[in-house]
Order: sequence, then C-alpha cells, then structure tokens
Amino acid sequence: MLALAIGCGTISNVLGSASSDANTTFLPAGNWTLTFDDEFNGSSLDTTAWTADSGYTCDDAQTCLASRWPENVTESVGYLHLVTKKEERVAGRPYTTGGIRSVFTQQYWYVEARIR
Repeated sequence: MLALAIGCGTISNVLGSASSDANTTFLPAGNWTLTFDDEFNGSSLDTTAWTADSGYTCDDAQTCLASRWPENVTESVGYLHLVTKKEERVAGRPYTTGGIRSVFTQQYWYVEARIR
C-alpha cells in the first residue's frame, strides 16, 4: 500500500509513530510506504511536485466564478495559501483564486492533509 502526505506534520507522524501530540495522524492498518509528501515549508511552491493553475480552467460559467493565477498561490512556514480576490481578469469571472495540481501520479492513494 502507498501513502501520500500533504502538509500533515512530520513523516514519522504520517507513518504512525506513537505520539501524545493531538495533531498526530495515523494510517489505517496495513503495510504502507510513503511515496510522496510536501510540508510546504519552502519559500515558494515546489514546481517539481506541483503546477499552479493559470487563467481560465473551468468550462461551466454557471458554477465557475473564478479564474486561477499562479500569483495567488504562496507558500511559507508550513502553509500553502490559495488566495481568492475580487478582481476580474477573465470576462464573466468576477474573482481570481489560486489552484495547484500535483505532477505526481499513482494508481491508488491514501491521502492525509490538514486544511483550513
């Protein structure tokens, strides 16, 4: 089995070491191998692991109100920030936001992330 960890704490926590920390995460029972993790503690997005969305990335004008721009994606001190702003760069999209896509591929994943 394979595990993917994104912004979950230390690798030892993701792999299930014992800890009294309330934020410790544990994988389900089984033989897991960590294949990818990113703690977002650099000064910018790791472009070997992620691609920032750019421009018009949605075909449905009824449900997609934002266009996505790389400058709306920032990373610092263990946090990935996807910022949404009220500004229209693409006609009919009154907001801009940040979005990322992983360049990592794998058939089956177990993913853990802390999202706020």
